[in-house]
Amino acid sequence: MNLTYSFDKENILSGKFENLLNTVKSFSDIKIGLGAKSYEEIIPSVSIAYTDDYVVGIQPYNTSSQSLSGFQNNQPPNYTNYNCIFLYYSNMKYGVLRSGQNSEVHNLTFGKSDYKYYNWYERNLDNKFRYNSIKDRNDTKKIEKLINGIRKGYNLKIRFTLNGVNYILTPTIKYFNFDNNPNSLSIKTSPFIDISEIKKNKRFVLKECLININGDISILQSKEYFLTDKRNFFLRLFNFIFRKLTINLYLSKKNIVTNQNLQKQDIEWYLY
Repeated sequence: MNLTYSFDKENILSGKFENLLNTVKSFSDIKIGLGAKSYEEIIPSVSIAYTDDYVVGIQPYNTSSQSLSGFQNNQPPNYTNYNCIFLYYSNMKYGVLRSGQNSEVHNLTFGKSDYKYYNWYERNLDNKFRYNSIKDRNDTKKIEKLINGIRKGYNLKIRFTLNGVNYILTPTIKYFNFDNNPNSLSIKTSPFIDISEIKKNKRFVLKECLININGDISILQSKEYFLTDKRNFFLRLFNFIFRKLTINLYLSKKNIVTNQNLQKQDIEWYLY
């Protein structure tokens, strides 16, 4: 992979942000190198969000885990088990969005990273085929070529825009042959964060999509992570004490699952 952009804690840059943005727009494979005090981490981006001002790498499938030193020294584990999503921004901001095993939202971390540097690596993916849900929806041959390519095992990424932010997502499940229609295709995406909500409503929203080949999108919203903790001090103290006593009690408002439907969206399907 090629180092295309680097940003360190002294705001010293290597490469140009425009180079990173252009590689993202071309569906390149993106990995992020994080410089800690005594080692470097390489983080693959399951999903990417971007505008003309920033790029965000999204890692949705994580749980809290023992520290690296704990693994190395075989220390007894001592941590709270929760699910978390990592966000890495091109300006060295980062976010850790946490939720419990029963889907209750925990505290989040968001701000300037204390890593020494962020290195953004890219590898150009060999473009086999592109399909556009607006331009190509009546092109039977293109639809058949896309479906046959997926069935043959080619990898797939999709790109669409939501609330002014572009997302490149990797589908988890593909669905074919609805109502015995051989040219039907829908996909379910990996979970991603609606980045646009951070400026408007001071929150991160977890979403996933069911998208069909015609550009119709069904969006499931399942969690909200707020920048400010609106619970009062006594409630936070109460929760802290009971968690320390290993009692499974967390007084947090349950997230309400909601749906949103968008029709005939401009979506790019990319085989590689």
